[in-house]
Amino acid sequence: MAQTQGEKVLLKLYVKNAFNSIRRDTVLQAAQTHLPEIYAFIWDCYSSKTSLFHGEFCLDSATGVQQGDTLDPALFALAIHGVTSELKSDLNVWYLDDGRIGGDPQTALSNAAIIRNGLSSVGLEINNSKCELLIVNNTTSQERSQTTKLFQDVFPSISIPAPNL
Repeated sequence: MAQTQGEKVLLKLYVKNAFNSIRRDTVLQAAQTHLPEIYAFIWDCYSSKTSLFHGEFCLDSATGVQQGDTLDPALFALAIHGVTSELKSDLNVWYLDDGRIGGDPQTALSNAAIIRNGLSSVGLEINNSKCELLIVNNTTSQERSQTTKLFQDVFPSISIPAPNL
């Protein structure tokens, strides 16, 4: 794609069923590295299946972190930090399972590939239908169309709002 001088995008990314899907070995490894003081406690919580009860029913949970666990957000953030810290975009902001990367289209798109592959390695995937692309500067309709197609090829169901004119 021929990039226009100064063309910028903002890509909003959402992780599908993130807290329930993240691999526990990744969570434990991050905890061991970054939280050695409480690693033994976290290991006790997440090193084996957890039985979840609802009335008479019991379901074994062997993936993800437990909803309601006050350590959940910190453990999740630490587990994906290795992936999110690799990005080279001008903007790289994450709040747990919601990310924003921005800059020139090519860098944003290459960072999206890094994210997709990195998250896959820890049991996570991008929820394409909730992702959104904003083209944040004035471009010609042809340039906008080229950028739109580039991102739709990678994120087929991405939302791309029309610019406010």
